[in-house]
Amino acid sequence: MTKISKAAIKSTANALTAQQCYEAMLKIADKAATWHSTSYKKATDELYALLSDCYASVADIRSQGTATVRELNKVLKQNGITFNDGTGLETKVVRVVFGNIGKRAHIYARVLGNAAKQAVKPTVFAEWLAEQGGVEAVRKQVNGLTPSQVKAERVAKAEKALPLVKEKRLANAPKMDGSDYVIAIVQHTNGKQRIVGFCENLTLVKQVLAKAAEEAEKQAVEVARADLDRKQREFRQKIATATTLDAVAA
Repeated sequence: MTKISKAAIKSTANALTAQQCYEAMLKIADKAATWHSTSYKKATDELYALLSDCYASVADIRSQGTATVRELNKVLKQNGITFNDGTGLETKVVRVVFGNIGKRAHIYARVLGNAAKQAVKPTVFAEWLAEQGGVEAVRKQVNGLTPSQVKAERVAKAEKALPLVKEKRLANAPKMDGSDYVIAIVQHTNGKQRIVGFCENLTLVKQVLAKAAEEAEKQAVEVARADLDRKQREFRQKIATATTLDAVAA
């Protein structure tokens, strides 16, 4: 009769428990799917509808002209709506509609502003917002472009412009307060290198230094390992030589 070890029994029990946990998660996932297609979707649709109304309101107010906006500012102040000279109309409307919602007011206002820059019609605002990926996706847009698209566009412009700039001298590298380092941007062309710019962004400098430190640590470990291997070879060689001499003497 085969004897089953305690370890095997425990392993089987753990596997069974893990499967039960997974099945429990699947049940929750079913509830989440129902919530996403009902309550969540309804709440999202309602939010988009409210923002659509805000968008239409902003457009209507702007169409009335400067005089109306000035009078509206008086009304807002009389009703305790706080803002300053730099507060946009979108933010004012959002604060009236949604009340004190903190940073979300700026997020919603940014969405309305980005829609206006793209000349989105009020009648299709809600559909447009959904197609763009929702509030957060539109908030991050710059002139209708996603952050990754903006970055790619800037990189492309830099790659066209930098070859035309005058070479920078290392001696003229800027000194940044709070750091002894700056980043040099080196262009490689036809086997030659030249500095085309410097980066003084402290956050980026720290990231580069951290990466450099990581590489330095790896190199130090490799050097130490190589040094240890060399010493071990030398030690083995000395032992071998001593053994040979002892054999000859004998």
